Amino acid sequence: MGTSHAAGNGRHHVVDTDSQRVRCKWTPGRVYHWALAFGAFAYALGKFATNEESDFLLDHMQSAFNDSPFGLKQRQDNQNWEWRTTKYVMEAAWKWYLLHPVLARLTAHVAPSLVPVFYSVYSSLFVTFTFGWEVALLFLAQHAAFYVTASFGSTALCYVVATVIHFQKFFIPFEAFAYMYPRYGVMVYRAAYVSFHWNILRGLSFTVDFVQAEHRKNTGDTQRRWPSYWKTLGYMLYLPMLYLGPPQKYNDFITQFGNVQLGLDG
Repeated sequence: MGTSHAAGNGRHHVVDTDSQRVRCKWTPGRVYHWALAFGAFAYALGKFATNEESDFLLDHMQSAFNDSPFGLKQRQDNQNWEWRTTKYVMEAAWKWYLLHPVLARLTAHVAPSLVPVFYSVYSSLFVTFTFGWEVALLFLAQHAAFYVTASFGSTALCYVVATVIHFQKFFIPFEAFAYMYPRYGVMVYRAAYVSFHWNILRGLSFTVDFVQAEHRKNTGDTQRRWPSYWKTLGYMLYLPMLYLGPPQKYNDFITQFGNVQLGLDG
């Protein structure tokens, strides 16, 4: 019986191995498929770069294109605000990004419990010096709103608060662009605008994850409970995800943070 079972497992292993070899084998059909796909992609890029419309734009909208900083013949479109904003943030923040993991590791070795505090303070300083103190206060107010919401223990309320914060621009008589543009310029406004909306998703994540974790405990205690202030603030303002995103779930962030601490302890 055992021999028969072992023989059967051996046959399954051989079949699985043969199947993998078949999948990895380059057949004429597969070669044709990939050659056609790459050819069509290359043709589209070449057509886009050399068609009459692009030549017309280069001739009649010269202010919309910059010369390549790398000496390439192809000029760069300066009308794509997502790319220009991302480029601005990276040029303004690359030193902050490089120092962040170094200082975080040093903090973790000296006092692991202070790592969330470091994340919060370091990112707040980055926002203050890059986007302005008003934006730093705005982000702290965002966190405070979600932090208080989490203490009520209602998942539905978490979504309501996130929706209200997202649509506040339609009923609050304050024009953020009119305030930010003359003080900091359009790039800072755009970067802060993107980060503000990433923060809504991060705030929703930590409130929902905390509330659901409390419900799973099911202790019967009706006392209002609060999440960790520094962990939630450190998560919400975590520098690598502040502007670039995408937002990591709060539970995954806490798990990863715990694994780092265990690695240091070991």
